[in-house]
Amino acid sequence: MLDLATDEGLATRVRAVTARTETHPPPPVSEFTELGPDDPAWPRDAVGFLLCAWLQASVHQILRAYEILEDRTPYGTDFRIASLLEILGLDVQLDDAAASKLKTEFEDL
Repeated sequence: MLDLATDEGLATRVRAVTARTETHPPPPVSEFTELGPDDPAWPRDAVGFLLCAWLQASVHQILRAYEILEDRTPYGTDFRIASLLEILGLDVQLDDAAASKLKTEFEDL
């Protein structure tokens, strides 16, 4: 990431990739892992940089959400927000059938 971030041409390639996604779907990820010539429309380094940056941001958000749910300090260490969710019954595991049913119901709204 650091090497790519200091590459002077990366910004141009990233802008080109993001602009292209507005009109064309990206190729399968397997094409980026195969050996062979680089597709100028989808440069591997720019796509990899975007995916890595997106992944880092996503993991950061997930960890921050977990910290907030488990933080006891705002409530005098008596409970955490995760406890409230458990009391409300939101700490349930959904099997595939239940998740599919919920997805269908929300799509029909």
